[in-house]
Amino acid sequence: MTIIIISSNIAVVYDAYQYYKQKPFFERHRDYYYTQLDYKITDNNSSSDNTLEKSASVQYKFYKQFYDKFNAILLADISNFLHYPGILANSNAFHYLSSQITELRDKPLKKEIYFIVPAKRTYQWKKLWR
Repeated sequence: MTIIIISSNIAVVYDAYQYYKQKPFFERHRDYYYTQLDYKITDNNSSSDNTLEKSASVQYKFYKQFYDKFNAILLADISNFLHYPGILANSNAFHYLSSQITELRDKPLKKEIYFIVPAKRTYQWKKLWR
């Protein structure tokens, strides 16, 4: 029992440290708003596919409504979906991303949305929000 308690405490401390490492990023961007939209499942009968659709729809509507008003920056870690490092970003994130990723500095990025993945899958991943 003691080992389980110690193990869970180590996990909590590690997670807290991971959040704490992001402090400089959020201090530099303290005049920004941060939102994370999660869809709360209220219907026990809905399938997981339907839940994902509803979640995506809610996020899309929110994002579309506030994009122009707040000059919203979208940065999302999509590594879990790809099984290798990847970022989903909108054009408003370009200034920040180009300051962190040397290869983007000279690119004339004009699209609204980008999927940024390493050229090689063996690329050493660096968390951008450190």
